[in-house]
Amino acid sequence: MSAEIKLGVSLFSYSSEYYLKMLSLKDTLRKAKTAGAEGIEIVAAQMMPGFPYPAKAWLHQFRETCGELGLEPFCYSAHLDSGLRSDRWMTDAEKVESTVNDIRNSYEMGASAVRTQQTITPKLLYEVAPWAERYQIRVGVEIHPPHRLETEVWQEFLKVFKDLDTPYVGMVLDTGIYQEYPYDGWLGVYKEHGVTEEICDGLLEILGRRGTKEEARQFVEAHGGNAYGRELSEELFSLYRPYEPDELAENMKYVTHFHTKFYHMEHGEEKTIPYDRILEIIKSSGFKGYLISEYEGHYCYDAHQYPAADQVKAHIEMEKRLLGL
Repeated sequence: MSAEIKLGVSLFSYSSEYYLKMLSLKDTLRKAKTAGAEGIEIVAAQMMPGFPYPAKAWLHQFRETCGELGLEPFCYSAHLDSGLRSDRWMTDAEKVESTVNDIRNSYEMGASAVRTQQTITPKLLYEVAPWAERYQIRVGVEIHPPHRLETEVWQEFLKVFKDLDTPYVGMVLDTGIYQEYPYDGWLGVYKEHGVTEEICDGLLEILGRRGTKEEARQFVEAHGGNAYGRELSEELFSLYRPYEPDELAENMKYVTHFHTKFYHMEHGEEKTIPYDRILEIIKSSGFKGYLISEYEGHYCYDAHQYPAADQVKAHIEMEKRLLGL
């Protein structure tokens, strides 16, 4: 069954090098290919001139460049910015119009998927679905930390997916929702702001044995923690918890593709997300589609010390090993 799984890369993985002009857009495509990617996801607002209305010529040229490199321009990753105007929020009609525009751009780019955001709201998917079906573009709403599938709005999304019963509307599941512990780089930022090793270790111990947020708060106060220590205790218990796989298996049918989030590869492993268990469920489900590696360690790790290209390559190699590819 794993033969139907394809491995790709989000160009967001190369953000730091791209912004620092260490890599051009074409360089990021070459790096993705070298890492073992079959396809890519481009974050349109980040790398597309003229977004949200890029020229058709640019979209066609990008498609051709991907083809020359042996890459599929798989996904157009949209940004539905409800605060685009300074004087008011975007209306529902404008959200639908923006999403239809993303679908058309995706079609011109030669992609087969659009990643959108929950700003679209569940009810508006009824208006989006006919356009997705017309262009045969799969529109996936990304579920992203700190949300979980049991979060109220996501229970609403799941009901709509079930009601629509179409392969062209579903969710992009970011595996960061199953992150169990923070990565060292993230903790390092708090340590730089005066959070002690003692407080960090104590909070991780409480988290690991499923203690409470209140217990964590009291621990920080008892050990003289500063404002950053209090913030850390809040963040830990909002973002992380031990992985429970049942909900993933039950909702695989609604997944258009995955963002296989990761923060730091060390000795061939990503230690904060239980990929051995997650990928086993994906493999055994008979899933057909893309796992898009998304490196976010660039937020905390120096790009010269830990180049994104090396990190992405190690992540794809881990996925291949765990999937038996």
